Amino acid sequence: VPPPVFPLFLHLVFRRLRKRLNDIDNHIDTLTAQELKGSTFLKLTRDDLSGIQVPLGPAKEIVELINDIQGEK
Repeated sequence: VPPPVFPLFLHLVFRRLRKRLNDIDNHIDTLTAQELKGSTFLKLTRDDLSGIQVPLGPAKEIVELINDIQGEK
């Protein structure tokens, strides 16, 4: 089964995550498996990330990136 096609927004977000964290690819795979839309991604919380088994360090970086993106609006 081919992976779902994600909006350009999420590809750009994941690129920014890769710049922040070296070993983020497996967590990006976890996020991708959740079939998120861009607007849903921006609503993720630390609890959401914990619920899908993203460890504390990467989860904090993801939440920080979400906050940065929301501040750019």
